[in-house]
Amino acid sequence: MSPWIYVAALAACALGACVRYAVAVLIHGPWATVVANVFGSVAAGAVAGLAASGDRPELLLVVGAGFAGGLSTFSALALDASTLWREGDRPQALTYCAVTLVTGVAAAAVGWQVGS
Repeated sequence: MSPWIYVAALAACALGACVRYAVAVLIHGPWATVVANVFGSVAAGAVAGLAASGDRPELLLVVGAGFAGGLSTFSALALDASTLWREGDRPQALTYCAVTLVTGVAAAAVGWQVGS
């Protein structure tokens, strides 16, 4: 792969992080992370579906690892869930984790179908 693909992946990661921040500004609270992770899962699933055919593997690096990686974030999910738990809102913390897992996997599957 060309070195420029790696530069593009870095730029895509920065763009994904900026989109993640915009989502956090628009949607306050831990549910912004769910929204960002769902969109990141769709993007990652779509490019994984494309890359599975062997066409354009650089898309997996640029869009999957770059953009989707910058957009979605496990660390924010973990912090949000632990904050809810620590503040005593355990039912919401568990719901938050379950919704994130289910919607993320479903979004990746939809993305895969779109991409393949």
